[in-house]
Amino acid sequence: MSTNETAAACSTDMIGKMEVGLETALKEIFATMFRNEANVIPHMEVIDAPRISSVVGFTGRLSGMLGMHFSAEMACNVASGLLGMPVTQVDENVRDAIGELSNMLAGGLKKQLSSTDNMFKISIPTIVSGLEYSMHAPTNARQLWMGIAAGQCRFKIQLVLEQK
Repeated sequence: MSTNETAAACSTDMIGKMEVGLETALKEIFATMFRNEANVIPHMEVIDAPRISSVVGFTGRLSGMLGMHFSAEMACNVASGLLGMPVTQVDENVRDAIGELSNMLAGGLKKQLSSTDNMFKISIPTIVSGLEYSMHAPTNARQLWMGIAAGQCRFKIQLVLEQK
């Protein structure tokens, strides 16, 4: 196996481990914070709409980013659940709630992968919202997209892992 083939195999294996870690962390967060079950669905089943995204970068032995993408309605639903009060419009509270959720997920992923070593450090969340934007990863990066269904809430998770 060439060095490039070995690196690709390791990257594919790590993406698989990260997918399992994300799913485990997400289930724990939704069970604890929302008393709801979160399940992975095909990401194509989550409708793209004017949205709000939260991005957490990570660097260390692993480098990349974790993005969570919500429609405005779903972001308000998540914020309502976290804040314990109805929220109907995207405002600072919604942006903070989405940022906190992505921070919890990145921390949960780190916990799942770092049982003995510190695999990576995470950044503070960056929130992006608008009617029309797209997020692009470097061409040599590995990507994973997951759709998530939790009750009536549907959103996407994007994982980008830098190839080293």
